Amino acid sequence: SGFPNVAVLEGGLPAWKAEGLEVEVKMPSNTAGKLSPRGPTCPKALPNQFVDKDEVRKASLVELKPDLRRPSYIVDARGASRFDGITPEPREGLRSGHIPNSVNVPFSTVLNEKGFI
Repeated sequence: SGFPNVAVLEGGLPAWKAEGLEVEVKMPSNTAGKLSPRGPTCPKALPNQFVDKDEVRKASLVELKPDLRRPSYIVDARGASRFDGITPEPREGLRSGHIPNSVNVPFSTVLNEKGFI
């Protein structure tokens, strides 16, 4: 994740509910721990875990070779039809298709039948 002390909720909220665990629908009154990418309460990112747009652009210029050996990869987790620009992008203002020389690993291919990693 790039941040210390972060966990992934395996199966997401549906798995949490399926286990009969408590769910709140009200907003918390204390927002001191609220994450904000620019706010003072955002934890400091771990070094070398994030890249900026210039690094992504540089990686997009490295042509994919058949053996897939390269210093870094741009991985796109959207479905293949969105990656290929066949299905329109559902988010307003975003273009269809993908970053040049990126690879597609749809998130659905890494989940089992119950939605777990």
